[in-house]
Amino acid sequence: MLLELQKEYSQEERKKRPLPYVRVKLTEKDILVFYVNGSVGLIDSKGNRASIKNDEFIIKSSGKKPDEFDYYAIVLISSDKSEVESIKDALRKEGYALRVKATGPGRLKKTYILYAGPFKSKKELYRNAPGSVVKVEEVSGKNVEVPVFIINHGRQYTMYGKITLYVKGELLLKKVTYSRGLSSEFKKDVKIVHQSFIIPGRSGKLILVEKVPVEEYLMSVVKSEIGEYAPLEAMKAQAVAARTNVIRRLVLNQGFSDYDITSDVYSQVYQGSGNFSLSVFKAVKETRGEILLYKGEPIEALFHAMCGGHTENSENVWSSYLPYLRGVLDKGKGHRKFSFKDDNAVKRWIDSNPAVNCKKYGRKYWRWSFSYTPSELGKIVKMKLGKDIGNVVGIRVLERGVSGRAKKIRITGTKGNVIVRKDLNIRKALSYTSLPSSLFYIKKQRGKIIIIGRGFGHGVGMCQIGAMGMADKGYNYKEILKHYYSHVRVEKIY
Repeated sequence: MLLELQKEYSQEERKKRPLPYVRVKLTEKDILVFYVNGSVGLIDSKGNRASIKNDEFIIKSSGKKPDEFDYYAIVLISSDKSEVESIKDALRKEGYALRVKATGPGRLKKTYILYAGPFKSKKELYRNAPGSVVKVEEVSGKNVEVPVFIINHGRQYTMYGKITLYVKGELLLKKVTYSRGLSSEFKKDVKIVHQSFIIPGRSGKLILVEKVPVEEYLMSVVKSEIGEYAPLEAMKAQAVAARTNVIRRLVLNQGFSDYDITSDVYSQVYQGSGNFSLSVFKAVKETRGEILLYKGEPIEALFHAMCGGHTENSENVWSSYLPYLRGVLDKGKGHRKFSFKDDNAVKRWIDSNPAVNCKKYGRKYWRWSFSYTPSELGKIVKMKLGKDIGNVVGIRVLERGVSGRAKKIRITGTKGNVIVRKDLNIRKALSYTSLPSSLFYIKKQRGKIIIIGRGFGHGVGMCQIGAMGMADKGYNYKEILKHYYSHVRVEKIY
């Protein structure tokens, strides 16, 4: 029933206006295991064909790496067409061959990309491109000679290069790993209902990419990221934020790369086009085409599971200052700012029970703790940082962000010490997987080092659990978005 509803929705959308598609990297592995309910047709770079119906099959890498890659030199990305054209003309007079690509999904202001290429090697690129290259894009060539093995009931077939899969029915990809290396890591079978393709990657592993209409892609993302049982206004806020991110990727990528976005937590979680529900369907449909803009450009709409009561400034977690990603006290509008001046202030905050938006749904991440012996923590540090500092005798937070999150710490051991900077590095250095967040304080008790904290995720942008709390309080999705993202507007682009 749901797939039929999705099919009807797709047909309605195409009648209104051609929708943008997004190419999603689902996984990269040596062996891909599928089960097809219906049929799947396979076509490789040489035109060889195969067909499999209602059966399990395996696609296996030969381990050979493709020799053919195309390289593009991006010289300028700008919304000012005259600026791009003038620089192109000036560089052409110096003997450089340059071209311009333009994009602007829906009614979005066009972005112009000035580039040179393709080149067959990076050496050729740097020899023949201007010195002002801002980005190099690497794209698979035809890879015609790279063998890939198709195995079905013990029989092995060889196909070559890029393999396109045309799905009629449902294609199940088994055991995809999400959030690899983090405390939230899990495996899941992924249902694919659209055309997809497989390419041998630079490592020799196989890269599986699904090509999906953006609005259908969002149905899976919203269900995967915030859940189908979240309040409707929170799901709508999630849909707009996720749509903004993928539109931003489409604008900036311009089709140079083999895919536009990945399916994991490092982009936004997508668990296949068959993964959606009626409630998510409603949230996506009611926000159709809406994205967040700052000064006319799609923002980087970062989000995380739970801020713990205060979100963080972008530059304290990632590398750059973004004016729309400012830390805010998570209590809706009109509340005073809170200052985490020192460790004692952070301890009081974590040990208290403030009535912030993410409290109601916070559950196990409202307050968490990890306890280690000095020896155990020393082994973790050695494993994660590659430095033997012996038994850990102390951890000191040297710098904190506006939310109280650790920006810089010193871990002291019996053989030395080490400085760790940035959110994810700190979280990984103090856990076998990773700490839920970097909002924590340290306590020593009975010979053990105890890390006590609150929240889950990097803390920048929209707090998903906080959005659910705001929705419960009667805020609509636009109010939720404008609370977490500063100086933005919601605009319908198609």
